[in-house]
Amino acid sequence: MSEKKIVVENRELAYDGPFEVQRFFEVVERWIEDNGMEKEVKMKREYVSEQGKDIEWTIEIFHHLSELALSVVRMRALFQEVTAASIKKKGRERRLNKGKALIIFDAFLETHLHGMWQQKGWFYFFRAAFEHYIYKFQERKYDGVVAGYVESLYGSLKSFFEEYTAPVEQAPRMY
Repeated sequence: MSEKKIVVENRELAYDGPFEVQRFFEVVERWIEDNGMEKEVKMKREYVSEQGKDIEWTIEIFHHLSELALSVVRMRALFQEVTAASIKKKGRERRLNKGKALIIFDAFLETHLHGMWQQKGWFYFFRAAFEHYIYKFQERKYDGVVAGYVESLYGSLKSFFEEYTAPVEQAPRMY
């Protein structure tokens, strides 16, 4: 039997503008590899319409925190109206994609209590009461780690999208 505890729910990152879809996938793959995690592709769909391509990509990224605890980050990337675009940057023309992106993050902690004595009803009741009213050690032991994974991936993708936004012009200095 396993218990699932939601740690992060519906953390969203929205973007509208130019970006490279293939490079987005590469950034996510590199983040997974750098953090020593594994992924499972749950869904990858593409719909082609007159307005452009709609892409939906759902993955679960997981990491074993201990023998009995598993961190799972679910990322759902939705791209709408993705079209090819040419953008001039620093005198060079660059082929990019243009569209809307919405990335939704969910994270939960899964603990495995397969056939252990902790699975007995009376123990489960007393453990839950103890953790709720007295000492919240086991309940929140890995919450910060799981939330940290989401924030790290969120930051990586936010900086990825910020690469494509136009820099804000600074006001000239007044001497």
